[in-house]
Amino acid sequence: MPPAPTTFEERYKIARKVAGLGMGDVDYLRDTITLDPVAAEIFDLPAEVPIARAELHGRIHPADRDTIEHEVHRLLPPESAPSIDVQHRVQHRDGSLRWVAARKEVRFEPRQPDGLPRPVTGIVAIMDITSLKQAEEHSHLLLLEVRHRSKNLLTVVNAIARRTFGREASNDALKRFSARLAGLGRNLDALVSNNLDSVDLRTIATGQLSAFVHCEDNRLHLSGPKARFATDAAQGIGMAFHELATNAVKYGALSNDTGHIDQSWRYEGDTFVLRWEEQGGPPVSAPTRTGFGQTVICTIAGASVGGKAVIDYAPDGLVWTLTMPRRVVLS
Repeated sequence: MPPAPTTFEERYKIARKVAGLGMGDVDYLRDTITLDPVAAEIFDLPAEVPIARAELHGRIHPADRDTIEHEVHRLLPPESAPSIDVQHRVQHRDGSLRWVAARKEVRFEPRQPDGLPRPVTGIVAIMDITSLKQAEEHSHLLLLEVRHRSKNLLTVVNAIARRTFGREASNDALKRFSARLAGLGRNLDALVSNNLDSVDLRTIATGQLSAFVHCEDNRLHLSGPKARFATDAAQGIGMAFHELATNAVKYGALSNDTGHIDQSWRYEGDTFVLRWEEQGGPPVSAPTRTGFGQTVICTIAGASVGGKAVIDYAPDGLVWTLTMPRRVVLS
C-alpha cells in the first residue's frame, strides 16, 4: 500500500489521476504545447515533450477543427474572456475517436507602452468524455425508439376511433379528434428532439403552427426572450396552441387572406405572460357553448403551468393570455 500523501501537491496529483484529468502547457512564443501522460494518451501524442500546436490541432476531428480553432483564437487578445470551455472529437492514428472536454486559459506578458501584450503561456485542462457521449447517444436512440412506438400507438388509437365513430359521429368530430392526435405527435417530436428534458417555447409554437401556416410569412409574428419548459408544461402549452390555431383557421385570423397572429411572451416581475392575439380576421363574438377545445385552451393549459389562462373575445380579434409563476420557466 502506498504511503498517504503529505503535501498539497501530492494530493492534487492524486485528485487529477482519480478524475482522469490531463494537462497541457502552451508556449505561445515557441508555438508548442507539452502534454502530461493523461492528455498525451487522449490525443495519441508523445508525453512530456514540446510538440507543435499545429500537430495537436491536427488530431481534432476535421468536422470540429474550424470551430475549435476559432474559439482558441478568441482567447489571444488580452481583452478577451479569461477562459473557454469546449467539447470536440479527437481522431487517433488508427482511426478511432475520442470525445474530450477542455478548458483553456492564457497568460500575457506585461503591457508594453508601444502595443498590446502578447500571449506567452497557456494552460489546458483535458478530460476524456467518450463514455458520457456514448451514453448520451444510446439514450437518444432509445428516445427515438420511444417516439416511434408512441406515434405508432397514436396511429392505432386513430384507427380505433375511426372504427368506433363509424357513422355515429360527424366527419367534423372525427377530423378534430385526428387533428388533436397529430398535435400530440408534434409535441412528442419536439420533446424527443430535446431528449425529453425541456423544450424552447419558440420550438413549441412553430412545431404546432407549422401545420396551419408558414411560420416564415407575415401572418405569424413570434417575439419574446428565450424560455424553456419542462415536459408537462410543454405538452399543455402545445395543445393549447393547436386548439387556438384550429379555431383561427375555422373562425379567426387565419380564415381569410388578411388576418395575422401576434404571439408574444415576456417576464413581468415574478410572473411570465404568454399572449396570443389575432388581428385582421372576421369580427369576433363569444361562442354560445363551450366544448373540449376551450377546456384544453384554458383549464388544461393553466393547470400545466400552475397558472391561469383567459380568453378575451374582442371584436377585432381573439386574445388569449396565459399567466404563470416565473419559476415555471426553466430559462
